Amino acid sequence: MKPNSVLNCRLIQRNNPSKLIFSRFINQNSKTYYTLQRQLKIEREEQEYLKQIEQDEEMNTRPLVHPLKLYRDILRQHNKQFKHSNPMIKKLGDEYVKLEFKRHSVIDNPLHIVGFITKWQDYLFSISNGEWKNGTLSEDMLSKMSKEQVGQLYELMKASKEI
Repeated sequence: MKPNSVLNCRLIQRNNPSKLIFSRFINQNSKTYYTLQRQLKIEREEQEYLKQIEQDEEMNTRPLVHPLKLYRDILRQHNKQFKHSNPMIKKLGDEYVKLEFKRHSVIDNPLHIVGFITKWQDYLFSISNGEWKNGTLSEDMLSKMSKEQVGQLYELMKASKEI
């Protein structure tokens, strides 16, 4: 014990003997206390990590979201990701999302609607996890696209490079 803590213990002893016992207990067991605190913190972090994994798995197997809710969620995520860091990219992304959702609002084919919503849900999932930064497009995906889609992708690439 430090000299000050011994002096404090004596002063406490005169006033209240139970406080002396408590203060000695804290001094003797402070290592144990902090070790327990660290273990609790590690356990909490592990639980949060496991919850995050469960949420990620649910996101991949979750049923389709209503298009309007998906649209709002994407715009919110753009706002969250790019508002302060790169507002020009945010503006470009917002305009692109608005245009695509307008174009697909008149589609009646259920397969096209399911494909559209699924791909935009995947996009939302990747942007919310920060995976968009290292994203690449495989040759297989490019071969599945129509000429119009490839043209749109090329225009998007040119517009993003100008920013």
